[in-house]
Amino acid sequence: MHRGHQENLGGDKIDLLEVKNNMYRDGIISDQQNHGILVCLPKKPDPTRIENYRPLTPMNTDCKLFTRIIANRLRPWLAGLLQPSQHCGLPGNTVFDAVATVRDAVA
Repeated sequence: MHRGHQENLGGDKIDLLEVKNNMYRDGIISDQQNHGILVCLPKKPDPTRIENYRPLTPMNTDCKLFTRIIANRLRPWLAGLLQPSQHCGLPGNTVFDAVATVRDAVA
C-alpha cells in the first residue's frame, strides 16, 4: 500500500483484518470477495479469431491482498515441497529455466 494513503484508511484497515480473520476462522467467503468478471483482451491485432484473445478475470482488491499474503507466507516451504522439475514459484527460477529444460530434453 502506498505510504501516503495509510492514514486515510482509518478503520478500514482494521475492518479488512477482521474480515479476513473471520473468513479464516469460519471458512466463509462473501460473494463480493469471490466474484470476478471475465474480460477477453485481444492478444493480436486481428481479433476475428478466439485464439487471439487472452481471458483475464479482475478480482476484488482484498482477495488480491489475501492471496499475496498467503503466497509470501508459503514461499519459504515451497522449495522443500515442490519437485526439482517445478519452475514456477521457486525463488531464483524463471520461465527461461523452464524453456531451457524443455530445449535440453528435446535436443
